[in-house]
Amino acid sequence: MKSPYKDWRNYALAITIIAILVLTSSLFAMKSGSRTLVFINNQVAITEGQVLDELKHNYGNEVYTRLIDDAVTALYAEQKGFDATPEEVEQFIKWDRFNMMMRGENLEDELKAQGITLDDYRQKMRISVLRAKLVVTDEDDRKADFAQYGKELTIPPVYRVKQFIYADPNSAQKAYDLLSKPDSGAENETEASMSAINENPLKIQTYIPSGQMSNPLMNKILAGLKPGQVSKPTALPAEAGNKEARIILKLVDALPGEEATLKNRGILLSYLLMSQPNGKYAKKIKEVQAEALNSVDINFVSDDYPYVKESFQSTRLKNPSIPRFNPNEQPQLPGMPGSGQ
Repeated sequence: MKSPYKDWRNYALAITIIAILVLTSSLFAMKSGSRTLVFINNQVAITEGQVLDELKHNYGNEVYTRLIDDAVTALYAEQKGFDATPEEVEQFIKWDRFNMMMRGENLEDELKAQGITLDDYRQKMRISVLRAKLVVTDEDDRKADFAQYGKELTIPPVYRVKQFIYADPNSAQKAYDLLSKPDSGAENETEASMSAINENPLKIQTYIPSGQMSNPLMNKILAGLKPGQVSKPTALPAEAGNKEARIILKLVDALPGEEATLKNRGILLSYLLMSQPNGKYAKKIKEVQAEALNSVDINFVSDDYPYVKESFQSTRLKNPSIPRFNPNEQPQLPGMPGSGQ
């Protein structure tokens, strides 16, 4: 199961920076007089202008095209009377959050690292919802798709935890006193981990109670915890062979399980199915792309990004068989035709 927004982290920062630079392109002219960011051996200086030029050179065409595509999609959806409800946007966000937790990651942390706000992220997901609605307009198609693939989108409960195991009750109690302090932070966690006997106690682990590695003891402990809380030292089961050992769990965050239904996953499934290169919606995607582009007036007022300008003004605006936006070039869901699974 894949995230709806393919590799958004790889170019999220570039999108944020270049979106601003498209509107303030004069910043790119600040090469010689721009702010110095770092000196190396007091001989080589790297300036802000160099960084911006490098971003423009490496990501400019891709991001500029994407920004235009997003704007065209939003305008065309408005013309067709489509909108994305907050609940539909949350479908996409929850699916992305689930996939990230399965990789041991956290959505908010990743957004913060890329300098992107949650509201900006919601806007990207809103465009994805609109694309799905523009392409899959027949409710019967959506129902048929869900009947075939919908169960793949059921989300099980997922926990991200830190696990501390101690050789005896006394060392476990000392660690618990540290970890359970109201202001307990990384420093206390590090100190508590030093007496733990398990490997990498500070490493965040992803745990699924219903998964193959389901552990009755962990299920019982986690059921009584809220994110940020620490469990009291608990004896390991008898089969562990160590009556003195104690385990402490810290719940970092959790995602409640949710069964997939047509209502809460239908639009998301349409979007995911649109990723199939020769799937049932391939032809419709091209038709919608052509209709959308020819429904708006694109007026280039700058000669920057000549490749993108030529692409929109000639070939792609005149030839409806040339795809404009590719909703997500990710692999298919498990079990789908051509997925090899």
